[in-house]
Amino acid sequence: PHRERSHKHRLAAQWLERAAGDRVEEYVERIAYHYQQATQLGAGSAARSDHADEFYALCHKARYYLKLAGDKSIRLQNYHRAEQFYFDAMSIASSLDEDSAFNPSLEINYAKAKFFLGSYSDSEFHLQIVATEARRAANKPALAKALEQLVDVNRERGMYEQAILLGEELVYLYQELEDVEGEVYALAQLALSSISQQHSAKVDLLAKRAYELARLSGSRMVQMYTMQVLSIIYSAVHGDLHSAEMISRRLLPMLEESGDRLLLSNTYLNLAIICCDLGKYEESASLCQQAIDKACELGYSIVDMKASRVLGDALLALHQPAAAMGHLRHALKISTSLDERDVLPEIRRGLAEAHLQMDELDVALEQATIATAVALPEDTYSQATTQCTLGMTLAAHGRSDEAEAAFQRSLSLLERTAYLPVLAMTSERYAAFLTASGRDDEAAPLRDRAAALRQRLSVPQPGSDADDLTIALTMTNVVPALVTQADNPDLVA
Repeated sequence: PHRERSHKHRLAAQWLERAAGDRVEEYVERIAYHYQQATQLGAGSAARSDHADEFYALCHKARYYLKLAGDKSIRLQNYHRAEQFYFDAMSIASSLDEDSAFNPSLEINYAKAKFFLGSYSDSEFHLQIVATEARRAANKPALAKALEQLVDVNRERGMYEQAILLGEELVYLYQELEDVEGEVYALAQLALSSISQQHSAKVDLLAKRAYELARLSGSRMVQMYTMQVLSIIYSAVHGDLHSAEMISRRLLPMLEESGDRLLLSNTYLNLAIICCDLGKYEESASLCQQAIDKACELGYSIVDMKASRVLGDALLALHQPAAAMGHLRHALKISTSLDERDVLPEIRRGLAEAHLQMDELDVALEQATIATAVALPEDTYSQATTQCTLGMTLAAHGRSDEAEAAFQRSLSLLERTAYLPVLAMTSERYAAFLTASGRDDEAAPLRDRAAALRQRLSVPQPGSDADDLTIALTMTNVVPALVTQADNPDLVA
C-alpha cells in the first residue's frame, strides 16, 4: 500500500510540475509536499535494487522543491515556515550518497532561518560546516555567504573581536569576487562590529566606503540598509542624535513602501532608542511596540528582545516600574533562550532599576550585581551603565563609599566615549547622590555638566540640518561628515 500511495504522490507532483510551467513558485509548496510524501512512503522499497534508482531520483526532486519552498519563505520573511522546509530538505538529503547530500546553499539558508528565529548555536553549527567545506573545496561564493551570516551571529552574541576578524576576511573575499552589494554589506557589518572598539576613525572610514559603494550599486535595498547603519553610527559613535533621528524618520516610509518587514522592525527599534536618549519616552514606547509587533509577525526574536528591553527603559523613565518589569522579564526570557551576551547586561540593569523604583532594595542590588558581572569587558557602554545602576542600589542600602566608587567607575568609562545621553544621566545621578550626602558643592559641577550635555543633545549638531543632509534613494549627501573624514587605509586591519 505504501508503494502505491508513493506512486500516486509522485504522479501528482509531476502533474503539478507540468501544469505550473513558468509559474512554479506559485505551486512550489504543493509540489514539494507531494514529492516529500512520495519519498517517505517509498522509503521501504529503496532497499530493493530494482527500485533504488527511482527512490534516489524522488529524493533529489523532493529536496529540490523543499529548498525552493524554503527560499520562497525566506524572501517573504516567513522564517518559521522556511526553517521547516529546509529541515525537511536536509532530512531527505541524509538518504542520498555523500557527494549529493551536502548542499552549501541549503545549509546556509537553514542557518539564516535559525538565526532570525534566535537559534544562534544551531545557526553557527551549520555555518561552520559550510565554511570548513567551502575552504576545502575553494568555493569562495559559499564561503562568503557563510562568513556573512557568521559575522551576524558573533555580533549578536557580543563576540565582537571574532565578528571583526570574520568581517575583515569577508570584505576582502567580496572584493575578490567583485560583488559590490556583498562588499557593501560586509563593510557595514564590519563598521557596526568595530563600534565596540571605540575607534571612530575606523568606523567612519568603513562607513564612507560602504556609502560610496551603495551609491554605485543602484540597489534600493542596499541603499536603505546603508542608511540604517549610518543612523546607528551617527548616534553611537558621534553622539549626533538629531542626524540619526532624521535618517531613521526618512527611512521609515521608504521601508513601509518596500515591504521589507525585517529592516522595518530594526528601524523602528533604532528610532525608539534614539527617542529614548532624547527624552521622548512616550514616543519611544510607541515605537518599541511597533517594532515588537513587526518582529512577532516574523518570529524575529532578536528585535522582540531588544525592543522589549528599550520599552522597559522608556517605561522606567515614565515611572511605571511594574509595566517595565513585565517587558524586561519577557526580554530576559528570550535572552536566556538565545544564550546571547550582548543585551543581557542591559536587561539585568533595567530589572535592577525597576526593583529599585518599587523599593525592593535587596532584589535590586542582586540584579545590579549580576548586571555588572555579565557585562562583557569590551562593552564599554554596558560596563558604564551597569556601574551607574550599581551605584544607585548601593546608595539605597547606605553603602556610600562603595556607591561613590561605582559612580566614579562609570564616569571614568564614559569619558572616552560618545555616549552623551548616558554621560548626562550618570552625571545627574552622581550629583543627586552627592547632594543627598550633604556635598552639594561637589555636586554642582556635575549638574552643570549634565545640563550642558542635555542642551547639546536638544540642539541639532552642525551638518545635521535637513537642507544639508538630503536623504534620497541616490544617497546623495547622506553622510557629509563621514565622507570627508579620515582617509587612512591603514585604519582597516
